[in-house]
Amino acid sequence: MPRRSCIIMLFLCFFFVSGCATPPPNSDKEAFSEHIALNDPFEPTNRAVFVFNQVLDKFTLQPAARAYRSAVP
Repeated sequence: MPRRSCIIMLFLCFFFVSGCATPPPNSDKEAFSEHIALNDPFEPTNRAVFVFNQVLDKFTLQPAARAYRSAVP
């Protein structure tokens, strides 16, 4: 029973911590300007680097890891 309660508590923590990160509507000028001021200016670059890392992982690192796992006991 304690394990089940830990799983439920973990689920509830993730549920309450996960928030919606949508920008405010353009009609609320003050909130929208605050959102722009706090927004990450390097987000497009970060997204491009993330995509590059995903492709690198898929085509080079995963095959190397599979080969290593099959070659080393």
